[in-house]
Amino acid sequence: MMPSEDNVNARVVDEMTITTRDPPFTDDYRIQVLYRDDDILIVEKPYDLRVDGDYTYTLEKFLRDMPEARPGSLKIPMDRFRLANQLDFATSGAVVLTLNKTADRETSALFQ
Repeated sequence: MMPSEDNVNARVVDEMTITTRDPPFTDDYRIQVLYRDDDILIVEKPYDLRVDGDYTYTLEKFLRDMPEARPGSLKIPMDRFRLANQLDFATSGAVVLTLNKTADRETSALFQ
């Protein structure tokens, strides 16, 4: 059951709603999951969203705040993912996240 507080907003990732306590980034904010398996997750980063860093809204924060226990969740250890590539703030496109050290090492070599 979603909280009823006025400052709570929902985001949709894959087929799941994410609840945050920050103001909405946009009225209809969605992060598309392009691919996922036990080793990597590839998502579509919208334009004008930072990938990581000390900002209110980042792709990393949206993914880390994802409630794994909910039905339809990604069911992967989101607290352990690593960013394999970066995109500029104004750029949209695919961002690859690795979910274990082996995938991180192998994917890192591909981006060099």
